[in-house]
Amino acid sequence: MPNRKTIIAGVVLAAGLGLLGVSLWRNAPRSSPSLNTIARPEGSSSDAELSRQVDPTFIEPVLERVTSRSIPNSVPDPGGLERSIRQVLDAYSQHEIAAYLRLMREQGVEPSEQIVANPEGAQDHWQATRSVLATANMDLDRIVVLHTVRQGERQYEQEPPPFFSLRRDEGRRFLNSLSSRATEVAEVRIPGEYPSADGTRFDGDLTIQFTFDPGSKRWVLTEFRMAGVPVGVPIRLPPL
Repeated sequence: MPNRKTIIAGVVLAAGLGLLGVSLWRNAPRSSPSLNTIARPEGSSSDAELSRQVDPTFIEPVLERVTSRSIPNSVPDPGGLERSIRQVLDAYSQHEIAAYLRLMREQGVEPSEQIVANPEGAQDHWQATRSVLATANMDLDRIVVLHTVRQGERQYEQEPPPFFSLRRDEGRRFLNSLSSRATEVAEVRIPGEYPSADGTRFDGDLTIQFTFDPGSKRWVLTEFRMAGVPVGVPIRLPPL
């Protein structure tokens, strides 16, 4: 199980071979821009400023694509996983940080203390991290939903390193009592062109991870992960 103490943010260097299907998926040639690719809007040099101009409806093609893909039947409560994916993508497409606070309540998660203490002050940070999704060119054709851990056994390897990972396990107390054999993890993996914190754009793979809470019978958002970030390029991920 991952470290459950504090937010993990930074480059996670991991060695490993045998990436099989997932490495093939990660390294496959990327699609050319098409009607199935969300184009980055023009008109601003700042991704944070541009994010403010992007209507939340930008996420609708992603939602349609994710839910049109078969949610793996092997996961507990496939319908619940689909609902959770919809909740998360919808919340992180919104302009106001109140959407984050609603999502945490819906998922039974204790929200970030810093955001609860000063939601108005955190609004600019929310808008900046929203730009990761709002100004991305997401490759809709290559989105996948994977049952990555089944009864504690990993079914797919993580993306090749290096990658950035963000977790906040202390707000998800069920993780502390979750046994290895009871662990069920699903991931939405979204390839595309993403913005960095310094304006650099790069081909990356955004992973949104969900873990099944057997007590509440809910799929809970537990991690954001970005692979493909060039060395030395700063990356921001939305708050958890």
